[in-house]
Amino acid sequence: MYRFLQSLQHYINMQPTNTDRPLRVLTFNLGLLRVRLFGISVCTIFSSPPYLPQRLDAILLQLPVLLAERKVDVCALQEIYEESHVEALLSAVQAEMPYHARVSNNRCYQFHNGLLILSRVPIDAVTLEKHKQASVIEMALGCKSCLCIHVTTHLGKISFVNLHTTSSDGVDSVRQNELEEAMVMCETAQSEGYAAAIIGDLNMGPESSKPNYDFLLSSGYRDIVACRAPNIGATWDPNSPLNNTPIFANSPPQRIDHFFVHESAHLVAVQVEKVFAEPSVVIPLKKGTIHVTLSDHFGLLVDVVKVVDMLPPPEQPSLALQTAKEVGAFFIGVVIARLLEMVFES
Repeated sequence: MYRFLQSLQHYINMQPTNTDRPLRVLTFNLGLLRVRLFGISVCTIFSSPPYLPQRLDAILLQLPVLLAERKVDVCALQEIYEESHVEALLSAVQAEMPYHARVSNNRCYQFHNGLLILSRVPIDAVTLEKHKQASVIEMALGCKSCLCIHVTTHLGKISFVNLHTTSSDGVDSVRQNELEEAMVMCETAQSEGYAAAIIGDLNMGPESSKPNYDFLLSSGYRDIVACRAPNIGATWDPNSPLNNTPIFANSPPQRIDHFFVHESAHLVAVQVEKVFAEPSVVIPLKKGTIHVTLSDHFGLLVDVVKVVDMLPPPEQPSLALQTAKEVGAFFIGVVIARLLEMVFES
């Protein structure tokens, strides 16, 4: 009974710290990939997803507003490739998010890795690692990497590894290798006293490439959004006009944008919200207009708190446990006394 009460007390005493001020984190795949002839903007061959100019204008208006109004602390972005786009965004968010991490490691014929992290507070350190494996086309023309920052927040020292894993079908082993490399970066951060988090467009989840999702869970990481997943739903929807192409015809809606933390981090999500899910961008077409979202992905806004174990050492039981023991002993004594009375009366 004592051990049961002690275990119960353990969970009761898991208390959040700084409950009035959660750490607010946003992850968002902007979907700003385009191929241009000779690098000239007006000579765009194609963009993926489509309608990039209109979406970019809307992103530069709406994203800074959300970051300011919601007081976002850390923002992990994927698929922002061109330096002109980065410069425009940094200028727009300078007042609210003055610190950023962006590292180039691509060759002249390759796309940038497309990763950018914005921060409200100074960044302690930045690391970029190029993935050793990727799909064939990504190895040739892309520069798949994971971008890691170390930052000291009001919840403590936290490391965020931002990545955009391979999206090709049938490459779960490649994606697992990319996740393993992110985990190595987390281990390095942990050795330096930082809690570890993996965040971004991981192109896997409960509905797609589940072995990769299960791999992270079995490796000591927790999906802190999972408990609220039924209310959040998919972060990528094949029914969106931005995704409604034959290549995605058989794809289900998927929750593939994630926030994982190592189990030793003691970080939990107290609120999760899907953002930029409304079709707010007006696209004029020959046969009228359509409305699309900012990107083919939705943003994920997560409020995080840190929990601490307040359970006293076993050799020094808490007052509640001591009281429970004394009450239990009292009732046992009463029962024994009554039994003795019955024996002597007979």
